[in-house]
Amino acid sequence: MKSPPNRPGCRSAAFCIFSAALAITALLPVRGAERAKIVLISGEYEYLSNFTFPALKDCLVRDFGLDVTYLERTVGEVVQREKTAGEVIPELEAIEDADLLVLGIRRTTLPEAQLNRFKRYFRPGRAVVAVRTTSHAFENWKAWDPEVLGGNYHSHYMVTFLDRNEPHIVYGTDRRDSGRAARRLHELGFRWVYDYAGGFAEWKAGGNPIGQ
Repeated sequence: MKSPPNRPGCRSAAFCIFSAALAITALLPVRGAERAKIVLISGEYEYLSNFTFPALKDCLVRDFGLDVTYLERTVGEVVQREKTAGEVIPELEAIEDADLLVLGIRRTTLPEAQLNRFKRYFRPGRAVVAVRTTSHAFENWKAWDPEVLGGNYHSHYMVTFLDRNEPHIVYGTDRRDSGRAARRLHELGFRWVYDYAGGFAEWKAGGNPIGQ
């Protein structure tokens, strides 16, 4: 059995699983003597839901006696950064009679028929637990976040008030994170972006201004 890498994101995923389990237990009286039916869907490649959701399934079946199905999105062809095409979620018909969906999906482009399955599920206001990046789950249904979740997601980066022609310095506690942020700013059209190698601690110790 493969184990998830030892990285800080695993702790966040574990907390999400705990929160999802609390929400799911509220469904126990839904069908009376019948077991509540839960469908877990992993559809992202960054936060390890393909490891944590199967473990969550085992817990919910063993400890709560729930009827749980696990589905996983296929890998599609990369078109843009983290935006893919040619993806599907096999056996998605399982959501038709689900009591609750638990979704960990990020920037997927599904065929219209599969997207319509989700829309039919949510039309009557049925239950969902949307984990982490599921606010931007569907590249071909951008209205999903405000229409279903009541959210207002636009981007990880609050850059609408920044001048793209001015220089900007990016720093962080982890050089990998600041590097990703700098690359993303370049992709968004910022001309002069610098990834500060010394990180946040060195920048602050030098008495430099700290962005809010």
